[in-house]
Amino acid sequence: MKNKGYDGVKRWTRRIDIFSKDIILFPINLGNAHWVCGAINMRKHRFEYYDSLGAFNQSAFQLMRDYVIEEARDKKKKEIDLRGWKDHFSDESPQQENSYDCGVFACQTLEQISRRDYHTPIPLDPPAIVWKGGSLDEGAEKLNLGRDDGAADDDLDDDEYEWNFSQQNMPYLRRRMAYEIYSKQLLD
Repeated sequence: MKNKGYDGVKRWTRRIDIFSKDIILFPINLGNAHWVCGAINMRKHRFEYYDSLGAFNQSAFQLMRDYVIEEARDKKKKEIDLRGWKDHFSDESPQQENSYDCGVFACQTLEQISRRDYHTPIPLDPPAIVWKGGSLDEGAEKLNLGRDDGAADDDLDDDEYEWNFSQQNMPYLRRRMAYEIYSKQLLD
């Protein structure tokens, strides 16, 4: 959006009505140096921004607003009123402690928001991922992600997500992501 404007991204939603979705998620690259996350939360009428370095970026909110306005004009042939929409900067999202894990943080943030699963703990001492000599099911089973007892917290205030990963989990999450790419399947 920043470089080519709406015309540079409109084809991505050519066959999708974004206004019928709960949330639109996307990675944002800042100056070819840092990955962050943006979300257009249709249900809550807000624009969300997640940065693992904790930096606030007002221009990202404006780009998201511009995108929704242009998408409504292009696909719905009408103007949309965003005056009631809020900007949400998450100061509680997981923070990286180095200069190179932003991509993994961005992927994990987007995945967690998309799954809306607040009860999946990330093991601090996960087993090694076996790449060869086993089926996909065996490999996934060896990950032993370990869920809680399944009791849902219906009183959870979903204004802020309960994040289930941190800098400590990065070695495991890198292996997990590589395994998912290799196996062409997301793990539960």
